[in-house]
Amino acid sequence: MTATFPGDLKKPRPAVVMQADEYNDAHRTLLLCPLTTFPSEARFFRPVLHPSLQNGLQHRSEAMIDKLSPVRKDGIGQRIGSASHEELLQLELALITITGLDRYLVFDDPK
Repeated sequence: MTATFPGDLKKPRPAVVMQADEYNDAHRTLLLCPLTTFPSEARFFRPVLHPSLQNGLQHRSEAMIDKLSPVRKDGIGQRIGSASHEELLQLELALITITGLDRYLVFDDPK
């Protein structure tokens, strides 16, 4: 979808909804991750999304996980596509990395 973000990201841009569907009706805002075509060196928390028919992107884009923001629903435009399972996994890993949650995750021993 496209969205107009507050602050430095004021121009409408593609974005990914980072909020579980079951919470979408409970708030006047949605938690969104803005996308940019400007390349950065922050690969650990700016995963690259390549254009596809599924995601609707026209250009190579980076998900700015470090710029997650609540956006009022009246600032959200049309849906342009949907992220693939692989793209969502990249976003999840970037979110875990930028928040430092990877230091606190405990994985059960599969034995």
